[in-house]
Amino acid sequence: MDKVGFERTYPDLPFTDAGRRAATVALDAATKVELITGSYVVKIAVRHTDPEIAAELANALTDSFLEQRRSMYLGREVETVTERLESTRLEADRIDARLAQLLGGSDPVVIEERLKSATREQAQLTEALRDARLDLLSLRQQRSALQDRLVSDAEWRQADLAVSEAEARVAFFEQEKTTVEAAIGEMSTIMPRVRLLKASQDAQTERLAELELRLRDTKAVSSFDNVRVIETGVPPLRPVSMPPKTQFAIAGAVAGLAAFAAVIIATLLAPKQPEPRPRRMRSDPGLMVLRNTRRANERAGA
Repeated sequence: MDKVGFERTYPDLPFTDAGRRAATVALDAATKVELITGSYVVKIAVRHTDPEIAAELANALTDSFLEQRRSMYLGREVETVTERLESTRLEADRIDARLAQLLGGSDPVVIEERLKSATREQAQLTEALRDARLDLLSLRQQRSALQDRLVSDAEWRQADLAVSEAEARVAFFEQEKTTVEAAIGEMSTIMPRVRLLKASQDAQTERLAELELRLRDTKAVSSFDNVRVIETGVPPLRPVSMPPKTQFAIAGAVAGLAAFAAVIIATLLAPKQPEPRPRRMRSDPGLMVLRNTRRANERAGA
């Protein structure tokens, strides 16, 4: 109403708050918005006593809707996406800080690889320690067997040296295994929390990428919209009324034609009367023939 003009739209209403409220109610009742079945086309129609004003109101309603939609899309959408983007960045920074505090600045991927490497090393040390203990047991048995025999001091020292080396190897493997198991235990303790934080970090990274893309697209489409006007409203043609004399003359002509047509139809549908037969005279030869024939018949019958 403000675009078209309140006084032009409803000149009978007072230019007051009550009048504007009444005009708003009246305009709302006179406006019809419907979706055309099977399409995304919306039809807007406004009824008014003046066709020009009705068309202007329909076009003003469409323009106001598009302006409001653009304002909402560019303002609220950009603001909402920006707020979500900032919140996601803060959450990602908090996750990074917690990971850095938990891992001492190390990368979670590096810790994961270290855990896998330590697990493989533990398996290898377990197998090596088992072999070293078997060798130590065998060497000790061999040295014990030398005590029952008379051997030289060189052979005895060699057997004793082999046992000492085997014991040292077993001790080394045991120490290495203990160190690896301690590292595995420490990493296994923090890895569940690291995995959770890492999953949250990955999710936040994807969310950041999505919001940045959405913000870029929102700013990119700031100059256009996916809603457009297919056809603007135009005032309908005003009906033209003829003068009363002309209407009377046309009505009389139509009535005369109707009466003439009725007479013609009645004439065509009336039943035809039979024609009278001609009367025969006494001098007619045919009459004589009939009499002669009748007499002949009478004679034949006698």
